[in-house]
Amino acid sequence: MSLARVPLLFIATAGLHRCLTNPNPPVPDEDLKRFSGYATFRQKAIIWWPSILKYGLWLGALCESLVLICAHLHYEPYTSEVIATLAPSPSHIPRVRLTTSFIVGTALAVFGSLIRYQCYVTLGKHFTYQLSFRPDQTLVTSGPYSWVRHPSYSAFVVAFTGVCLCWFSEGSWLRECGVLNTVLGKLIVGLSLIGGLGLDYVCLFRPVNEDAAMRKQFGQQWDEWASRVPYKLIPYVY
Repeated sequence: MSLARVPLLFIATAGLHRCLTNPNPPVPDEDLKRFSGYATFRQKAIIWWPSILKYGLWLGALCESLVLICAHLHYEPYTSEVIATLAPSPSHIPRVRLTTSFIVGTALAVFGSLIRYQCYVTLGKHFTYQLSFRPDQTLVTSGPYSWVRHPSYSAFVVAFTGVCLCWFSEGSWLRECGVLNTVLGKLIVGLSLIGGLGLDYVCLFRPVNEDAAMRKQFGQQWDEWASRVPYKLIPYVY
């Protein structure tokens, strides 16, 4: 058992929390219509969907941290009650430990969140979760947008992959303490994965629609940028 997992787990979760936090208020319907011609439920759902996911991730991080701390402190009967509630296989708690996969996952979560934050800074008020064009919209081609055309999506996928490594790799609370063997555990984890993978899907396929809309909006300026930065998500790959 390693208490060193606790601060690293919180760092990884905080990184993904930042990735899932909209830096600007929701945009008005007029700006949504300026982008696609209409405002849909899907465009509005992208506002609350990440919020549900990130608080679910915090719940998981808190549960693992409580199990490790209670196993270390032994303040009876409280710690035993917490362990009995959160660890279906309490004898396996010593297996929860630092692993190479966990450290790599933490590093990916931090790296992805830093890139995503840089995208927030570079776009400023124009970074929105909803696809939209503001009246004073400009084409931003500097910072991370000089590497690939959609770096914020790449950053989220990296950060989410990192958190999944922290949660599901060998040595994690979910795997070692039998949480994934319970119906409730499978349900909660399954819903979290569906939410996260759904956002990954958005990140992988949304750039096609964004590129088409930006090309229509900015014309030759977009064409020149696309010729300088031909990759959507991964430099020299895609």
